[in-house]
Amino acid sequence: MTENVKRNYNSAVRRGHAEATRLRIIEAARRLFLANGYAKTAVPSIAAAAEVSPDTVFHVFKNKRTLLREVVDLDIGGDSDATPVMQRAPALAVRDELDQHTQLRMFASGIARQVSRIRALDDILVGAAAVDEDIAALRSDIQDRQRRAAMMQIAEWIRARGELAVDVETAGTTIWALTSPEMHRMLCERSGWTTDRYAQWLKVTLTSSLLVSP
Repeated sequence: MTENVKRNYNSAVRRGHAEATRLRIIEAARRLFLANGYAKTAVPSIAAAAEVSPDTVFHVFKNKRTLLREVVDLDIGGDSDATPVMQRAPALAVRDELDQHTQLRMFASGIARQVSRIRALDDILVGAAAVDEDIAALRSDIQDRQRRAAMMQIAEWIRARGELAVDVETAGTTIWALTSPEMHRMLCERSGWTTDRYAQWLKVTLTSSLLVSP
């Protein structure tokens, strides 16, 4: 093995180890945040659960708040793939579908599962936001800017396949509201709906609200 090959191999191994450590810390933090809440979860506890030193946690993530953001990002995507959700295959399939009704069915099925996956962590964000202005700003950025922009994009994709019963801004805002953690909390936690029932309701409601010929 030449020196260049050895260096490249060793570099790849180090990157692999670093990424494995990073994911182990994120997964440990997620478990502890959900079990104990954000405020009651200390970095040394996260480090112990991830089998690393507290210094390693701080080296990789700087602080607990940044680590929380990484946990949220992992939950939103559902895996460690860094590709933005709106650039992944399920979203692009909605974009490329030619029929509006099928677009809404595909979207409703996917988003219902995504919201069900991240809802518990959003509860942690809500609790932490009440006592931490930076986390309040983080949740606002996720829900009011990022998620709203994504739902506006969905509305644009549906409008590209035909006329809507409302303008695109109203369509995007409607999608944003009906797919919010708050809506999921009311229907699935307080009313006992399953994820499948929520997805079906979402499809029917969006179809009747947005399409000219539901």
